[in-house]
Amino acid sequence: MAFTIVGTVLTAVAFFFTYREARAAKTAARAAQAAADQAKEAISERITIADLSSVRSSFAQIVMLLEAHKPELAIHEVRITRQRVNELRERPGFVGNVTEIEKLLADLANLQETIENKLWSDPALVLPLPEISKILASHADRLTSWAEKMRYN
Repeated sequence: MAFTIVGTVLTAVAFFFTYREARAAKTAARAAQAAADQAKEAISERITIADLSSVRSSFAQIVMLLEAHKPELAIHEVRITRQRVNELRERPGFVGNVTEIEKLLADLANLQETIENKLWSDPALVLPLPEISKILASHADRLTSWAEKMRYN
């Protein structure tokens, strides 16, 4: 009978310590998951910032190619840029900017159409470079603002 009481007490003590360790392990696992989620979010934001920078560079490249009278190369860059912007639209952080992204995509589609008209319909068409440059610069400023908000918020 003494062994049963001692065994029961020892089992209860062991159960208490096991329960306490399991609880600590569960808390540690939650903290590790939160840290992993935070790291994933930070990496995602850095990638998005880099992609925004790439799109801004593409704007400058498009204007430079048009100034050099290379619409064939410029239209290729416009297409790639539209794809990049379309991908950005689906990322977290752009929910409140849907209208502005749609405007950017519409402006890129119009630019693509204008360049296609020059290439395939009206080779004599003079592209309005100052207007194109102004529109793309405005969008570049907006992208810079978004990148800065992501970087410092």
